[in-house]
Amino acid sequence: AAGKPVIIKSNGKAEAIEEVLTTRAINDGVSVHNTNSLNHNHGSLTGCYSSGQNKWVTWHVNNDDSAKPWVTCWRHDGTNDIAKDEASAFSHIGDSSILNDNDYRPRMAYDVNADKVVGIWRKSHPNNRLGAWCGTVPAPGTNSSVTFGSGPIEAHNDDVKMMDLIYDPDAQKCIAVFMDEGDGDKGKSVVLTTTGSGASASVSASSAVTFYASYCGYKALAYDTVNDKTVVFYTGASNYIYAKPASISGTTLTWGTEEGIVNAAVSNQIDVAYGNGIFFLVYSRSSDIKGKAVSYNGSSWTHGSEFDIVTSCNDEWPEVTYDPETNIFLIAIRVDTNGIRTYMATNSGTTVSIGTTAPYHGGSNMNRRIFIPDKTGTTLLVHSSQSGSTRLKAVVTRHANLVSNLSASSQNFLGFAEDAISDGATGTIKLPGNVVGNQSGLTPGEHYAVSSAGVVSSGGSQYSAGGLAVASDKLMIRPVPKS
Repeated sequence: AAGKPVIIKSNGKAEAIEEVLTTRAINDGVSVHNTNSLNHNHGSLTGCYSSGQNKWVTWHVNNDDSAKPWVTCWRHDGTNDIAKDEASAFSHIGDSSILNDNDYRPRMAYDVNADKVVGIWRKSHPNNRLGAWCGTVPAPGTNSSVTFGSGPIEAHNDDVKMMDLIYDPDAQKCIAVFMDEGDGDKGKSVVLTTTGSGASASVSASSAVTFYASYCGYKALAYDTVNDKTVVFYTGASNYIYAKPASISGTTLTWGTEEGIVNAAVSNQIDVAYGNGIFFLVYSRSSDIKGKAVSYNGSSWTHGSEFDIVTSCNDEWPEVTYDPETNIFLIAIRVDTNGIRTYMATNSGTTVSIGTTAPYHGGSNMNRRIFIPDKTGTTLLVHSSQSGSTRLKAVVTRHANLVSNLSASSQNFLGFAEDAISDGATGTIKLPGNVVGNQSGLTPGEHYAVSSAGVVSSGGSQYSAGGLAVASDKLMIRPVPKS
């Protein structure tokens, strides 16, 4: 872009001033920063990240308020601070008895195309059906909770449990999977379509499609960005783990060939994340938390070896997620009754390396948590604690840091590129003492400084690169004078 400040690199070439994500070494673990909390005796915690509005959204049951559903937007401003905007969702969702058992945990996903959050849950009224709702996350700088769309729908007319939900960016729709208790505990699925905006937004559901015709236990969905496929992983016969890819045409789901993933009985919930060419599964087996990576080329599977993540640990709900900005997997495991550890991991093919440093997050009876990355190297860990005044706690962690190429005291500041210069091309750089154009919104006579991200704004110190505004669109380049 035109009018941008630049530095001089050690190779003698100019480069626009910017901040770049620099990933922490996995053996250093995530860094732990500020916290916020809700004093709710809660259950059924779930959530997602709204990339459109740069906010995390969580949904839980507030047992201090007759088990009513509660939705919270968590926001941060690029620092390590975390703020919240919470509100009861009872007037919209209307279900005051969402069950707290992990088998009935609700799920959320962010519909990128519609810029909406979508939720599913087992409705207690009537008769344990699959419910679905959608809502709009407020824009950055707007401190309020979610704006709900039109009334929630019954997405499947039968008893359900053990569900999951994901957004499929190729189909631009959400997919929900669940056990149909009213039809032999089969594994079934529906496509959810979100339309409209604001309070008029609505969600609709397709007819259910069976993907597993016998008892289908826990489920986890992941989207393969290489083959543009949503894949369901589930516990089936003998509590082994299986997988099937999905194809979507309109609102019609077609499930592909089943693949056996773990040929041994697992217990409790499984979780999966897709990234860097693999599906990375975490699950509990033989009182250990195990991991396994598999890859899919669109027709066949490649299996890595199963390995231990934490031994002598019986976590009911191990959590794994992936940050595509840094190629890092992030894992949250309940290692004992009162604590969670968070791990970083990388992969080379189907071989996964787990970091040796895992910060401990303490509490009381911490049996629920979610771990959601954003796009700035920050991850929000939201976890439960059954005592004290912070019974629902949000913790900011960082697995990468934004590092500027502008050195301390702006020692490598060169000047401004008045006109846009393509990468690798030559161009004119205006040095200190010259006037540069292609600025905007300046107040003549005011001093302006260049930030670590290359943004020009008023203020600064004697060590700041910048200049003196001589017109609303022109800056005389010079250091900011000592105040």
